[in-house]
Formats: sequence, C-alpha cells, structure tokens
Amino acid sequence: MRILYVDQYFSTREGKSGTRSYEFAKRFVAAGHQVTMLTTASHYSHMAGQQDFFARSIVDGIEVRSFRIAYAQKMGYARRALSFAMFLVASTLYGALLPRHDVVFASSTPLTVGITGAVIGWLRGVPFVFEVRDLWPRAPIELGVIRHPVAKWLLTALERWIYRRAARINALSPGMVEGVVATGIDPARVSMIPNSCDLDLAADVMSRKELRQHFDLPADAFVIAYAGAMGPANDLADLLRVAEAVREDSTPFVFLLMGEGPEDIRLRALAKEKDLTNVVFTGPLPRQEVARVLGACDMGVTIFARLPVLATNSPNKMFDYLACGLPQMTNSPGWVRDIVENGGAGIYWTHNRPDEAAAKLRELASDRARLQSMARRAREIAEDKFDRAKLAAQLLDVFDSARDEPAGGWPILLQGLLHRLLAAVALLILSPFLLYFAWRIRAYDGGPVLYSPERAGLGGRLFHMRKFRTMVVDAERRGLGLNVTAGDERITPIGRFLRDWSLDELPQLINVLLGEMRLVGPRPALPHHVERYTPEQHRRLRVRPGLTGWAQVNGRNLLSWDDKLALDAWYADHQSLWLDVKVILRTIGVVIRREGLYEPEGGLDDPFNQALDADRTGNDDGA
Repeated sequence: MRILYVDQYFSTREGKSGTRSYEFAKRFVAAGHQVTMLTTASHYSHMAGQQDFFARSIVDGIEVRSFRIAYAQKMGYARRALSFAMFLVASTLYGALLPRHDVVFASSTPLTVGITGAVIGWLRGVPFVFEVRDLWPRAPIELGVIRHPVAKWLLTALERWIYRRAARINALSPGMVEGVVATGIDPARVSMIPNSCDLDLAADVMSRKELRQHFDLPADAFVIAYAGAMGPANDLADLLRVAEAVREDSTPFVFLLMGEGPEDIRLRALAKEKDLTNVVFTGPLPRQEVARVLGACDMGVTIFARLPVLATNSPNKMFDYLACGLPQMTNSPGWVRDIVENGGAGIYWTHNRPDEAAAKLRELASDRARLQSMARRAREIAEDKFDRAKLAAQLLDVFDSARDEPAGGWPILLQGLLHRLLAAVALLILSPFLLYFAWRIRAYDGGPVLYSPERAGLGGRLFHMRKFRTMVVDAERRGLGLNVTAGDERITPIGRFLRDWSLDELPQLINVLLGEMRLVGPRPALPHHVERYTPEQHRRLRVRPGLTGWAQVNGRNLLSWDDKLALDAWYADHQSLWLDVKVILRTIGVVIRREGLYEPEGGLDDPFNQALDADRTGNDDGA
C-alpha cells in the first residue's frame, strides 16, 4: 500500500515532540508499505536545523518531505495560525503533484491538515482518512481562545466538512469518538486507535543516583515528572499548588517539569514568587532523553484544566509513563482516570484540591511496595492494551477498509462525465443498428427484446443491467440455467450472432448514460457472488461496473473467477483515464478475435461456482 501521511509535527525520538507519526510510519514500512510523510522542520522536530525551505530525506525507510515553517508552543496565536496556514498551502500544493497514493492519512492537530488530506484525496481520487487527536475547535472554544461567534461558526463548519469528506475517521479516545459522532457522522466510519506505548522506550534509562546528581536533587528525593506542553489546557498552576502543599515535608518531594509553552514564563515566575525550590524547570528535551529521565523518577503527572473537552484527551505523556513502567497521578476524569486509577497504575486527585493530592503522595512515598505494584501494573497495561506494534496493524486495517469505499474525487467525476458523453454519442451513431437488432429479436419468437437481470454495482448497490436477449424465452429454467456453453441450443440464431461479436452488451450504453455503469470497469456482479467475496475481491465494488474491463482484455471468460476478481481489484486500485483508453483499444482486438466468449464447461467446474449455494445462478456476462 502507498500511504501519504500528513502530520505537521513529525519527529523522531531525537526531536522534542511526540513521535506517534514516526513510530507508526516506520512500522508501516516494516510491514512492506510505502510511506511518504509531509511535515515541517519545526522547533521541536529532529530536523530543526533545516536550512532550505523544502528538503527530502529518508528516515527509517520513510520518505520525508519537510518544509521549514516555524512553529513553537510559546508563539502567540496569530503566529501559530500563520504557521498552520503556510503548511496547509505548501503541503496541499506539493502533495497534489506527487505520484498517486492508495490512501491519504492526515493526523491533526492542527485541524487544517484535514483540508490538505481532503483536497489531495479529492484531486487524486483516493480515500482520505482523518485522525482526530484533539476535538478542535471545541477545545480552544472552551478554553476561551476563540471567542468571536463568526470564528466559532466557521471553524465548526470546517470541522464537519472535513469529517464528511473522510472515508474513515480515527479518534484517540472514547470521548473523541463521541464528539465526532455527535456531529452527525455514522459511527461505523469512526474507529478508536488511541495513543500508544513504545515498549522499547525504557531500554536506556538513567539510574536513580545519576538523575538526582544530574539535576542537583537530594539523594533521597521522591521525583515526580511532568513531560509535555505548558499551556492553558494543562493548568500546571494546580500542580504548583500541590508542590507548595508538600514543600515542608520530611520526604523531599521534587517536581521535574520538562517542556515549554505559552504558560512557561508565568509558571516560572509563580514558582519563584512562592519560593518553590522543589520545582525544577528543564525546558524541552529530546524524547529519548525524556524517556531516560522518566525511568529514574518515582511518578509521572498527567494534568489538565477542568473543562469537559479536556477529559476526552489521549495524552502522549500518559502512554510514555506507562511504557516506562512509571506510576502516575492525574486530575483528569473519565478515560484517563479509568486507565490510571481503576487500572491500578496510579492515583487520582480532584482538580484544585492540593491537600488531597499531597495526602495521597505521602501515602505512596511511605508505601514502596504499593508504588512498585503500580509500576508493574503500568507496564502490564502498556503491553496488554497499548502496544504500538499491535495498534499500527489496526490502523492499517482502517486504511484497507477506507479503500473498500466507492472511489470518488475529481478524476472519477471527470471520467464519469467523459464516459456518459461517449455513451450518448455511441447510442446516437449506433441507433439504426440497435433498432435492427431489436426488430430481429422480436421477430424471431415475439419475446422481449431486452434481458434486464439484477446486478450489483458501485458499493454493492443493485441495478438492472440491460442487454439484448440472446436466448429463448424462459431459458433460465432450461439446461444449465444462466451458465452458457458455446454450443448451447437455447441460443437463438440472432442471439448467436450478437454473442459472437459481443453486440448483446450494447444496450448497457443506456446504463452508462444513467450513471449506473461506465464504459470501462469490472463487469456487473451477480448479487450472490458478492456475498462470497473476500475483502480483497470486494474492492472491485469501489468503482462502477463497465461494458468492458481489465479482466475482459486479459483472458475474459477463459479465466477462473478468482483470477477475474483479482484483475478487477487491481483495476479498482489503479484506475485512470489512460488505463481506460488502453482497455477500450484492447477490447477492439478481443472482440474481433472473438476471444473468451464462453467459460469452459459453462463455468460449472470453476471452484468459485462450485462453492456457491445450490440455488446459484452462475454467469452470463462477457465483454
């Protein structure tokens, strides 16, 4: 599978940001897929020193295309908005010119990457999968960052537009799933693959002694680590109140804050004002260095402001603590609390209740056995529920299911219009011949001119396919039913002529004109065949059926059903205007040579047919 991955914040563990896209992408590559990453060389990326505006690189097999666009959490809102807009324009223009991928995967935040994914998917006619890592714009609205009614309306409309354009949506927590579904999205289109644990993250950690010496801490310090952004959503002032509550304890509780953000300066000033010598600010550290530090700490902290939207979060830090086997404390209710407290991996304290948190910390500091039990439980949760390798495989399944959706976008729209136009012209030119064939069929036995069986088309939707009747009336009840052999006595004289030159299919030009079929595509499917399709074979239903197709010019009815369906699935994955032209030109030769008109033994010895139920109706289709 060729995957175009859009993430504005891509970085390896050498950078200072989350590495979800890197960890997933390298596992996709290891599984045999091709991944192209569109991203920025931001302040937090491992590519922070990039000199050129655009650069190409290969990172663990990932084809990285990076733009030098400044971004830092401590920037003002206007500068961050400019960064989002610049990446939106650059990634969309560049991505639209790349070779066609099988799926476009855009991972927020910011929400604007969804525009990039949706536009590229539409322009290239490939499925777009959107990942919701924060409920945006709900989060900044609740935080008071976005206040103007028009801005709220526009951003909410943009969110819903992106959701509707996505073939599949992956949300990172149960609360996010609920938030997406609440906008009117079909729950069947929404999956939940959360943030994940890299089980090798704690392979190289500091010793307890080394950590305390490195940061000049007391040798017996009980170290509580925070690793993440310092913004209004995190409400780290609440953590400073906890630090103040335990400042005079005999046990030296030390709070190690790793990261930066718009609240960084204010928090440092507040800690200085309150003389919180037990709070240490390290600034942002590379993720691998953060992991080395976490492995020598006693606890981690996952903290948020008391807002409903923030209770839906799936924070990177929580999963890193779990991967490192680090007990944690949290004030976040809902899903995070359930994992931490109910899972036995840490403690919960009520927001703005520092005395409650202090009491629980004292209990843990005096009960090392309980603390070690929490550490073991944290690692067990990481291994059992959030192993990155397992969740990467689940995300690939989401991509596969998106590829099963009917194809759309500009190329499909253009092809559909062109096919309809050509069908109209063909009907006009061929109308004298079609009328003559109709007269001959009617004159032979007075029966109906057209045979209109029910077939499965785009997405499995049923329609009536039109073709000239070539057999006697009630032929289905005689002989082999709908299975037809070369010498079948049920074929009428005019019917044999029409079949020999594949002219019986010409009334399907009407189906093309109505938009039920195209000139080129997999042949219309028998409904009971569809029920037996494998997931791979089901991909043939992503495109409208055709008068002729890739299987018809590569063996036609001489092929087994499994081979035909494999060729149809290949066409669905590689369809293009030029491929359609190639098929039409090759069809002319197949018709002139009258190749593959009938299945051997009427198809009765084909394993696919043999596996059908006793009431199967077989095949009567040919190009």
